[in-house]
Amino acid sequence: TIEDYTERLEVTVFPRVFYVNTAVLVPDMPLIIQGRVDVDDDAVVKLLADKVWNLKEYKSEYYLKLSTTAASEVKQELKELIKKHAGDHTIYLHQGSWRKLPAEYRLDDSEETMQALIALLGKESVKKR
Repeated sequence: TIEDYTERLEVTVFPRVFYVNTAVLVPDMPLIIQGRVDVDDDAVVKLLADKVWNLKEYKSEYYLKLSTTAASEVKQELKELIKKHAGDHTIYLHQGSWRKLPAEYRLDDSEETMQALIALLGKESVKKR
């Protein structure tokens, strides 16, 4: 069971995920949990954990969408923006399908970076989680 100051939620951690994360699955450890929501027949909501991070070790990821007809100028500007705001946060790019960009294309976690991405691609095309 996990909880914050407002709610409690049951989380199911299957062995594959559990054994990789035994060091962080301890009482009172702040966590980030990524998973799938499961609602049973009695409308009880549970989270099925796929990944678990210690809050201090979690690095958010950028999800950027480019239209399949995006101009080469936009692609070049994006490349320059990534170079200018280089960091250690992974980028996933969607242009017809999703792909993870290589390690040399990573962004920092600043608000300036986020605003530059939104200005270039539009608010609906930029997500960070």
